[in-house]
Amino acid sequence: MQLSVRASRDKDGRIELYEGVRPRHHDAAQLEAQLAQAQKMEAIGRLAGGVAHDFNNLLTVISVTATVLETSRRLGSRDDIGQIRKAAQGASELTRNCSRSAASKCCSRRSST
Repeated sequence: MQLSVRASRDKDGRIELYEGVRPRHHDAAQLEAQLAQAQKMEAIGRLAGGVAHDFNNLLTVISVTATVLETSRRLGSRDDIGQIRKAAQGASELTRNCSRSAASKCCSRRSST
Protein backbone atom coordinates (compact mmCIF):
# COMPACT_ATOMS: atom_id res chain seq x y z
CA MET A 1 0.00 0.00 0.00
CA GLN A 2 1.22 3.47 -0.86
CA LEU A 3 0.39 6.56 1.19
CA SER A 4 1.26 10.18 0.48
CA VAL A 5 1.21 12.63 3.39
CA ARG A 6 1.72 16.37 3.46
CA ALA A 7 1.57 18.95 6.21
CA SER A 8 -0.86 21.85 5.85
CA ARG A 9 0.50 25.01 7.48
CA ASP A 10 -1.10 28.26 8.59
CA LYS A 11 0.13 31.70 7.51
CA ASP A 12 2.72 31.68 10.31
CA GLY A 13 4.15 28.36 9.17
CA ARG A 14 2.74 26.26 11.99
CA ILE A 15 1.40 22.87 11.10
CA GLU A 16 -2.38 22.87 11.28
CA LEU A 17 -3.04 19.37 10.06
CA TYR A 18 -1.67 16.48 8.07
CA GLU A 19 -3.38 15.31 4.89
CA GLY A 20 -3.00 11.78 3.63
CA VAL A 21 -3.89 10.32 0.25
CA ARG A 22 -3.98 6.65 -0.60
CA PRO A 23 -4.59 5.71 -4.25
CA ARG A 24 -7.40 3.29 -4.81
CA HIS A 25 -6.26 -0.19 -5.81
CA HIS A 26 -8.21 -0.30 -9.05
CA ASP A 27 -6.60 2.98 -10.15
CA ALA A 28 -3.16 1.38 -9.94
CA ALA A 29 -4.34 -1.67 -11.88
CA GLN A 30 -5.87 0.57 -14.53
CA LEU A 31 -2.63 2.55 -14.85
CA GLU A 32 -0.64 -0.67 -15.19
CA ALA A 33 -2.98 -1.85 -17.96
CA GLN A 34 -2.65 1.48 -19.76
CA LEU A 35 1.14 1.30 -19.49
CA ALA A 36 1.17 -2.25 -20.88
CA GLN A 37 -1.04 -1.16 -23.80
CA ALA A 38 1.19 1.84 -24.53
CA GLN A 39 4.27 -0.40 -24.52
CA LYS A 40 2.60 -2.80 -26.96
CA MET A 41 1.65 0.06 -29.28
CA GLU A 42 5.19 1.44 -29.17
CA ALA A 43 6.63 -1.99 -30.04
CA ILE A 44 4.21 -2.34 -32.97
CA GLY A 45 5.13 1.16 -34.14
CA ARG A 46 8.83 0.34 -34.06
CA LEU A 47 8.26 -2.88 -35.97
CA ALA A 48 6.14 -1.10 -38.58
CA GLY A 49 8.79 1.61 -38.92
CA GLY A 50 11.48 -1.01 -39.52
CA VAL A 51 9.38 -2.81 -42.11
CA ALA A 52 8.59 0.48 -43.86
CA HIS A 53 12.29 1.37 -43.92
CA ASP A 54 13.29 -1.98 -45.43
CA PHE A 55 10.43 -1.84 -47.93
CA ASN A 56 11.46 1.65 -49.00
CA ASN A 57 15.03 0.42 -49.56
CA LEU A 58 13.71 -2.28 -51.91
CA LEU A 59 11.58 0.27 -53.75
CA THR A 60 14.61 2.48 -54.23
CA VAL A 61 16.49 -0.37 -55.92
CA ILE A 62 13.51 -1.07 -58.19
CA SER A 63 13.07 2.59 -59.07
CA VAL A 64 16.75 3.23 -59.80
CA THR A 65 17.06 0.05 -61.88
CA ALA A 66 13.94 0.98 -63.90
CA THR A 67 15.32 4.47 -64.50
CA VAL A 68 18.67 3.06 -65.68
CA LEU A 69 16.96 0.59 -68.01
CA GLU A 70 14.60 3.28 -69.30
CA THR A 71 17.44 5.61 -70.23
CA SER A 72 19.78 2.95 -71.61
CA ARG A 73 17.65 2.30 -74.73
CA ARG A 74 18.69 -1.35 -74.63
CA LEU A 75 15.10 -2.45 -74.25
CA GLY A 76 12.34 -2.01 -76.75
CA SER A 77 9.45 -1.16 -74.38
CA ARG A 78 10.30 1.92 -72.36
CA ASP A 79 6.62 2.36 -71.44
CA ASP A 80 6.62 -0.83 -69.34
CA ILE A 81 9.75 0.27 -67.51
CA GLY A 82 8.21 3.71 -66.94
CA GLN A 83 5.19 2.06 -65.35
CA ILE A 84 7.49 0.06 -63.06
CA ARG A 85 9.24 3.27 -62.02
CA LYS A 86 5.93 5.09 -61.42
CA ALA A 87 4.60 2.19 -59.34
CA ALA A 88 7.78 2.13 -57.24
CA GLN A 89 7.55 5.91 -56.71
CA GLY A 90 3.89 5.60 -55.68
CA ALA A 91 4.69 2.81 -53.24
CA SER A 92 7.60 4.83 -51.86
CA GLU A 93 5.32 7.83 -51.29
CA LEU A 94 2.78 5.60 -49.54
CA THR A 95 5.54 4.27 -47.28
CA ARG A 96 6.68 7.82 -46.42
CA ASN A 97 3.11 8.86 -45.59
CA CYS A 98 2.62 5.82 -43.35
CA SER A 99 5.92 6.47 -41.58
CA ARG A 100 5.06 10.14 -41.04
CA SER A 101 1.62 9.25 -39.72
CA ALA A 102 2.99 6.61 -37.34
CA ALA A 103 5.72 8.97 -36.10
CA SER A 104 3.31 11.83 -35.47
CA LYS A 105 0.88 9.58 -33.59
CA CYS A 106 3.69 8.10 -31.53
CA CYS A 107 5.08 11.53 -30.64
CA SER A 108 1.66 13.02 -29.86
CA ARG A 109 0.88 10.10 -27.52
CA ARG A 110 4.18 10.56 -25.70
CA SER A 111 3.72 14.30 -25.25
CA SER A 112 0.16 13.89 -23.94
CA THR A 113 1.13 11.42 -21.20
